[in-house]
This record gives sequence, C-alpha cells and structure tokens, in this order.
Amino acid sequence: MGARERSTTRMDLARREARAFLESLPAGSRARVIATSDGIDNPGETGRSPMAVAADLEALSASDRTGDIAAGIVEAVDHLRGSSLPSKALLVISDMQPSGWERGSGRINGEFDRLPSGTSIRLRRVGESGGANMQVIDASPAAGFVLSGPRQLWLLRVRNGGTEIANGVVARIGFSTNDGSFEETEAVPLGNIGPGEERVAEAGLSMGEEPWKRVLVRVTAASDRLDRDDSFHRVTRVRPRFNTLVIGSPSPRDKAVNLGVYWKQAVEAINPVPGAANTRTTLMTPESANRAELDQADMVVLAGLPSDGGGAAWEALVNRLEPWVRAGGVLLASPRHSGNGKPSTWLAPAIGAGPGGASVDLASLSGTPLAAFATPPLDSLGRISLLNTCSTEPLPGGRILARFSGGAGAMSVAPFGEGAVAISGLGSTPEDGDLVLHPLFVPLAQTLVSEALSRQEFLRRSPWTALSETEADGLSFSGPGGISIPAKTDSPGRIYASVAPKVSGFWKLDWPQAATATAQDFSFNTDPSEGTGWVPLSSARAEEIAGRKGVMDEGTRLSRAGGTEALGWILAAWPFTFLFVDWDAVAAAKPDGLVAWFGSALAH
Repeated sequence: MGARERSTTRMDLARREARAFLESLPAGSRARVIATSDGIDNPGETGRSPMAVAADLEALSASDRTGDIAAGIVEAVDHLRGSSLPSKALLVISDMQPSGWERGSGRINGEFDRLPSGTSIRLRRVGESGGANMQVIDASPAAGFVLSGPRQLWLLRVRNGGTEIANGVVARIGFSTNDGSFEETEAVPLGNIGPGEERVAEAGLSMGEEPWKRVLVRVTAASDRLDRDDSFHRVTRVRPRFNTLVIGSPSPRDKAVNLGVYWKQAVEAINPVPGAANTRTTLMTPESANRAELDQADMVVLAGLPSDGGGAAWEALVNRLEPWVRAGGVLLASPRHSGNGKPSTWLAPAIGAGPGGASVDLASLSGTPLAAFATPPLDSLGRISLLNTCSTEPLPGGRILARFSGGAGAMSVAPFGEGAVAISGLGSTPEDGDLVLHPLFVPLAQTLVSEALSRQEFLRRSPWTALSETEADGLSFSGPGGISIPAKTDSPGRIYASVAPKVSGFWKLDWPQAATATAQDFSFNTDPSEGTGWVPLSSARAEEIAGRKGVMDEGTRLSRAGGTEALGWILAAWPFTFLFVDWDAVAAAKPDGLVAWFGSALAH
C-alpha cells in the first residue's frame, strides 16, 4: 500500500475513500476500524463516532508484512454477528493484490456466508495496476562468512517484481551508521531489468575489527513505484579468524591417505581472501584430534563419519563436540554408510542408512538455500552418481535442504544450542560416488557451510534474541521512526521482542544507562512477496472468492453511505469495521502490510 500512485500513494487513496464514507454517515452512527496486516492489530474494539474513527485513519501507515484479508474479514463478521442493531454493512478497501486474497480464499468465502442476513457488502479497489518495482531479495558474503581486513566479495540478489521494465538499475552496498544514514562503499550498474527478472550483482566490502556490522544494500531504478523493498538490512558477524578442523579416517587402501582431504580442499577453496593469514584448515584423524585444536576451531567437518558409530575414537570425539557446538561451534558432518548399527552419541538420531544408487530430487530444493542447484548450469546435481549414501533427519528446530528421489532426507541443517549442525548424506569420498570429484562439489559445500554459519546470524533476525543475564524489565527494542517494542525473557535468559515488528530496518536492544552490556542490533526485512502481484485480482475472481455477485465497486466516485446501506471497500492490508446506531457498517480495509496507531499506542 506504499506504492506510488502518480502524486500520491495507495495508502493515501484508501484513507481518502474511508474518510469520504465516514463523513457521509448519518448523525448518531457508530463506526469501527479493524486494522490488520498479517493479523488483526486491534481485536475486540467497540464502535465509536465516525469523527473519532476518521482521526484514527491519519495514524495508519503501511507495514512490511504480508497481507491477510481473511483475518480482517473474520474479525468483521464476528463483530457484526455480535451486534443487535438492525442494519449492517461490510465495506472493504483493497488494492486487490492476489496473494492476500488467494491465500485465504476458502476462509473468506465461508466467512461471508456467516454474515447476518441482509448485511450490505461492497468491495472497493484502489491503485493502478502495472509498473516496475525493484527489490533486494538477499545480500550475503560469497564465502558464507566475513573476515576482518581486506575487501571481500558479496552477492546482491535483486528482482523486478513488477510488470514493466525497470530502467537504470543500480545496486549499492555499504553500512548503516549510528545515526541511520547510509555510508555507501560500492555501486554496481545493472542497466535495465525486465519484469520478473532476477540478477545477482557482485560487490565488495572491507570490514574493520567490530564483531558485528550493520550492512545495508539498496537498489534504485528510475521507474520504481515502491521503495519500501529497495533496501536489505543485515547484521553480520565479522570474524577475526576462521579456522576449520577437518577430521577423516585413513583410507582402507592406503593408510597414508586421510579421506577428509576432499572436504579440506573444498573448504580451502571457499576462503574469502585467498592467502589470508587469519584463516586456516587443518586435516586430522579422530584419534589425533585433541582439545587444543578444538579450542582453536570455528568449524569442524566430520568427513566420512561412520553411520554405525565407527568405534571408540569416533564416538568419543562426537560426544566431546556436543558442548562445543552448544557453546556456538559449527559442525558439518558428511557420514558414510557402514552397517545398520546405531552409534551411542547425541548425533545418532540425525544419521541413518541411505538408499543405494540414489539421486537427488531437484524438486525438493525449491524454497531452500539449494534452490539454485535445481536449474542450469548447477542442475547436474540430479545426475551425479551416488553409490554409498546416508539419510538425514534434522535435529529439533532444523530443516531438510534436499531429499533423495525416494523421499529420504539427503542434506539438513539445524540449530543446536548457540551453534549449528549441518549434515550431507551425499558421500565424502570417490568410493561413495562421483560428487567429491565433480566441479559442483565446491559450490555445494560452500552453500552448506554458509547456511550452517548463518544460524549464528539468525539470532540477529526474527525473533531478535540475544543472550543476557539481565532481566528484561524496562528493556525494549527501538526501530525505524522511533517505534519501540517491549522486551521479554525466556528461561535460558534470552531477550526477545514481545511482538514482531511490522517495519523493516535495523532494530536495537536498548539497555539502561547503568548496564555494562553492549547494545545489540537486529534486522528485519520486507517480505519480498509484498513487492509482487501488481496485476490486481479481477472483479470476477474477487466476487467468486466472496461468493457474491455484484459486490465489486469499480466506480471512480468516492464511496458514500446511502439509505440503510453503505458502499464498501477493502484496503489490501487492513480492514475497517463501521457500526452505526441505526445500522452497523463494517469496512474491512486491508493494505498489504501496515501498522496502525490508535491514539498514542502502537497496535500489533
């Protein structure tokens, strides 16, 4: 609803519609506004005078959450069903973005059937269809982690979510300073980008010694109609070093060959700064791995971990890694099938025997960080010979990144305490298949490493958690525009936001002046689906979802109340409910994601 409409915005058009309707109501009427983006911001409110509701309209603003039309209509119907007044109306203002309607189409139809008999229903669309809209979908270091010092490569993924060509596109990367300004370090011209087209721009950043840095990426285009999704915010960890310990067994054919050598080569190949002194990869056996090496490691790779446990040395090592991972370490296991026995370790539930002669189901990669491996030129992953595989189920809280053609898990990642565990069941030696000798192995390993390492940065995103021994009383998160959200704590002592913000940007945990702890920053980004769907829902489809013919109002004149009915509209991310003394009118307004303030209170 923040989209530009010539000299105004869709949000302003929706407010104008609502204001005109309120002003047309007869004396003594009651009104209510139901505000919602991805949920209801003000459930259970009672009706008030139209003048009071009109004042509330000025405080409404667009949010960066996805729209949920159904949630607003449920609230509106419940309100109307609870009213004893004889005449009622449901009015809906919307830009008719398909996602907000289709997502809950079944519920919407059913809710309209629950309306009291005789309720007047009108749907009103605002906004012009079409246009260009550039978005920043993601920004990440090419290596998956960031080292302090020299310039490193970053990959900036941008998309034109609109229906027309975006002209003069430029992607920019830099830092967000303490005062909120943008400190640009590099700009990459991308020319023109067609509708629906994605590009990956390469840009560089040099980091200082700070342990965390607020990285900001922006995209601009001359014809862009929506600027709320033009920025991507990331609080990224800056490591003074990155040491990897690769542990593998000796080859049965040649005891001088450590089978972890393939993973060692892969990790060395994704070094963000080749030749840098602050990164190191060490190859060892489970018998020689010692506590001193583990204390210096940031990531441990278990290459060829036997699925049946592998004996005393392997099992002792795995169990020794448990507290290390919980404290923030990253473990990547690439097991090999070695019998049907189960090891007596904490990692045992995540590893099992995989199918022989398997292949990766490329369709299972959709929606995961491995999605790029389902399309050319990386789609050869589905044709690589895999002879000796292991299946994987993620540890609690994790997810499957890839599946074998039979449905078994092939790759997974999961948080574990403050660390992370990633597992690849695709083999770690040439005896397991062709993967480790294929050019695809290094980018695949890099993606898995990046996803595992990002688990630590995940705490810098939703739900904005931070370790602390301080009580949450009096603590809050402050965000863009001075918005403040109270903080809460859970039993392990994590601090988190009591509700999810609705505005993208950098959020800061504010500590009392007397506290010695360092303030923590967190990031929240616009839902990228909100920048798509520029072709609105057709009138026929809207009426089909509503289960009512003739309720779509396409007129150019502002809506007015008339007789015992009211014209109505849906605002694609919040609903308005209007109730009157002689009759109730509920205007469900749903602008695609918005935050509503009532008086001085922030509504969620």
